[in-house]
Amino acid sequence: ADARLVVFDRAKLLPHVEHPERFVETVEEAFVAGATA
Repeated sequence: ADARLVVFDRAKLLPHVEHPERFVETVEEAFVAGATA
C-alpha cells in the first residue's frame, strides 16, 4: 500500500490546530495526487 509520513515541525500535539494552513495544503496535495493516480 502507498503511504507517506508528513512531519509538521514544532507541532506538539495537534498539527491541524497548530499549523492549519500547512495541514490543509498537505491534505489537498494528497487528494490531488490520489485523483491523478
